[in-house]
Order: sequence, then C-alpha cells, then structure tokens
Amino acid sequence: MQNRTEKTEKQTRISQKFKKLIIGSVTLSGGLLIATTFSFADTNLPAAMTAWTSQQTKQANDYIIGMTEAESTKQKARLITEVQEKAKESADEIQKYASQKSLESQEELQKYGDQLIQQIDSKNEKDVQEAKAKIDKIIQNAQEQVKEQINEQVPTVNSKNNDDSNETSNSKNDDSQNKNSQEQSSEEGQQ
Repeated sequence: MQNRTEKTEKQTRISQKFKKLIIGSVTLSGGLLIATTFSFADTNLPAAMTAWTSQQTKQANDYIIGMTEAESTKQKARLITEVQEKAKESADEIQKYASQKSLESQEELQKYGDQLIQQIDSKNEKDVQEAKAKIDKIIQNAQEQVKEQINEQVPTVNSKNNDDSNETSNSKNDDSQNKNSQEQSSEEGQQ
C-alpha cells in the first residue's frame, strides 16, 4: 500500500506543478495583454499599422528592385556575350561564304577569259586565212592583168626583123619585170 500512496503523492505533486505552470503562464499572458493594451492605448494603432505596412512594403519593394537590377545586369552581360559569340560566328560564316564565292567567280572569270582567248585566237587565225586568201586573189588578179597587158603590148608578127628582135627583147624584159613584181607580191602575201 505504501507504494500506492507514493504513487498518488507523486501524481499530486506533478499535477500541482502542472497547475502552477498553467496558472503562471495564464497570468503572464494576461499581464502581457494588459501591458500591451496600456502601451498601445496612447498611440494611434491604425496609423502605426499603416506605417509598419508601408515600411515593410518599401523594404520588400527595394529588395525586389535590387534583385531585379542585379539579375538584369547579369542577364545583360550574358546577352552581350551571346551576341558577341553569334556575331563572331556569323562573321566567320560570311567570310567563308565570301571566300567561296570569290573563288567561284575567279574560276568563272578564268574560264570566260580562256574562252575569249580561244575565240580571239581562232578569230585571228580566220582573219589571217582571210587576209591570205585576199592577197592570193589580188596576186592572181594582178597576174591576169599583167598577162592581158603583155598580150596587148605584144606587136604583131608582120613587123621588121629588127623590130622583132627589139620587141622580143622588150617583151622578155617585160616578162622578167612581171616575174619580179609577182615574186615581190607573193612574198608580201606570205608575210
């Protein structure tokens, strides 16, 4: 039984301590409530709340603006870096494209130049051939005219012997002169 009584005594002690603790906390809370009521009784509570709210809003706003500016600066720096990298890549691509197009146009110009040179060479060759043909024609015409003039100048056979020998020698001289002029003409044609 003694055990029982010890248990009940312990329980009563704990419950008494607990009661004292509860009574103390209620008293303390009530005292604080009364103290705050008296302390706020002489101040304008709605104005104080508005001021506190304004202050908290301003601090939050300043914090948000500061963070936004910091993030904005950070993102601007990142954007500038990205733009510079993209611009460099674009410049490299443009340079490659320009070099490629330049080489292609140089090759096309080279081919076109070669074609023009071939056309000029073939045209010059044709011109030379045409000039040779014209010169040959001129020589043939000159030879024909010389032959006609010789035939016209050759006297008839019924002249005197002296005249025949003189005329024969004259015609021989004319023939040799004609041959010399023909040789000169053909040499000029070959040149």
